[in-house]
Amino acid sequence: MVNHENEFETLFQINELIKACIHTNPKDGIKWGMRSLEWVSSKKVVSVEMANIYNSIGSCFLKLGLFTPSIEYYQKGIKIFNDLDLLPQIAWTNISIGNVYFKNKLFNLAGSRYKKSLNIFLELNDTNGIALTNLNLGLIANELGEKQKANKYIEESFQFRKNNEIPFIRAETYYYYGVQFKKNNDIDNAILNIKKSIEICEKVCEEDLISKYIYQLGLIHFDLQYYQEAKQYFKKCVQFSDVFYQINSKIKIAEILFFEEHHTKAKDNLLSALSLAKEHNILEIQLEINEKLRIYFENNLQYQISNLYLKNIIKIKDSLQNASIIESITNSEILLEIKNWSHQLELKDIQVSQKNTVINYWILAFTLGVSLLILIIKIYQSEKRHSNYKRKQEQKLHLKNMSLIEKENQNIIDQLEIRRRDLTSKSLDIIENDKFLSAIEKQIDIFKNTNSSKVNFIKTMHTIISSRKKHVNYWYEFQLMLVEIYPEFEEKLKQRFPTLNQNDIQLCGLLKLGFSSKMISEIRNVSIRAIEQHRYRLRKKMALDKNKKLPEILNEI
Repeated sequence: MVNHENEFETLFQINELIKACIHTNPKDGIKWGMRSLEWVSSKKVVSVEMANIYNSIGSCFLKLGLFTPSIEYYQKGIKIFNDLDLLPQIAWTNISIGNVYFKNKLFNLAGSRYKKSLNIFLELNDTNGIALTNLNLGLIANELGEKQKANKYIEESFQFRKNNEIPFIRAETYYYYGVQFKKNNDIDNAILNIKKSIEICEKVCEEDLISKYIYQLGLIHFDLQYYQEAKQYFKKCVQFSDVFYQINSKIKIAEILFFEEHHTKAKDNLLSALSLAKEHNILEIQLEINEKLRIYFENNLQYQISNLYLKNIIKIKDSLQNASIIESITNSEILLEIKNWSHQLELKDIQVSQKNTVINYWILAFTLGVSLLILIIKIYQSEKRHSNYKRKQEQKLHLKNMSLIEKENQNIIDQLEIRRRDLTSKSLDIIENDKFLSAIEKQIDIFKNTNSSKVNFIKTMHTIISSRKKHVNYWYEFQLMLVEIYPEFEEKLKQRFPTLNQNDIQLCGLLKLGFSSKMISEIRNVSIRAIEQHRYRLRKKMALDKNKKLPEILNEI
């Protein structure tokens, strides 16, 4: 697994190295940048640090005065920032490109870049960015002679900068206004603003800025011919570590001493400045100091020493010319090497693009396969849902039918219950009728015993009533009810017990209807003992076990 965090750390370190080369050795910075881009291309890493490397390479080209490649690499950085939607970085890179155009006096192109940055800073409410872009737009308007517009932009810049929390920004703002006041010959305000810058920097120990501001105060007093005040400021600059201001301050002190006719002290300051310039190999300043010393010794009629400085001047000019030629050749070599690197990067990009195409085809195939699988799953789920819905509907219909059947069964049970009650009622009527007839018969017996004159009549009546009781057959009605309540009972009974006769079947039917032996004896007009004996014989015919009850067996049929 690729550790992207380590790669980003490496890119960050490389970018810091390139930025360190911008002011010291921009050529090495470009070489480091190109090698890092080649490494990044092989790793297929696109990140903020990669865009920062492009910007650092652009700054190295700008330092070398190669404006076209500088803009080209800044734009490559902007493209990555655009892809990553990093608005602050886009704005600051646009300012860098605007600075390149400004140095080439392409003020319209520079203004276009600054305005793009300003819009982004306004959206982000970045006061530092707003202040800087307004200042740059003011400088462009000033160069184009649009004084009113320039003052407007600069005033807006000042409003955003003067309350800034970062000290050096406030200090730089006051310094800029001081320089502008100086250009407009408003010396008092110029000195006042630059002194404010010094006060701010002294609080936070910004030594480099302090030396710049003090040097500027020395120049202002020098131009006004306030030589004593100017000399004091230049002497302060010499005490700081900045070599540029040390050397230039000593030169200015020498010029003041020449005006004051202190030629020996002036010469000593020039020689001290020359020593520093040689130590740091600053040829342009060496040329200036040698020229001043040549004039000094020539004025003092020391021609031999003057000629030595003249020879030094010629050597320095030759060195500068050779350095310019070498610089030009080196820049050409760098540009050629850059083209080769760019070509190699393009080839690698083509190879990566081809690989990406193959990968994209595989991804497309995989996506289609997954989509097809998802479609199949969805169809299956849809079918399953439809099947479940259909099954639920069938279950609902089944439950509905079962409910109807239960209702019908309940109706049948209710009707059977009604029939059973009717049958019981009829049975009770029969029993009561039988009792009634028995009572009449009993009365007739009484009359027979007491009224002998009517014996024949009474005998006849007794015979008729007995005959009626004996021959009245209630079984027919009971049989109809039995068939209505238990339609298949008699047929199943005969199939199971074929030896039963009609009298046995009648007894079984009455027992099935729930009549007791007593009720059956009254219905059949026989004694209870006769019914019990009949039940005993019936059990034998049916071959029933002693543990089984006859009504239970009949209820099973």
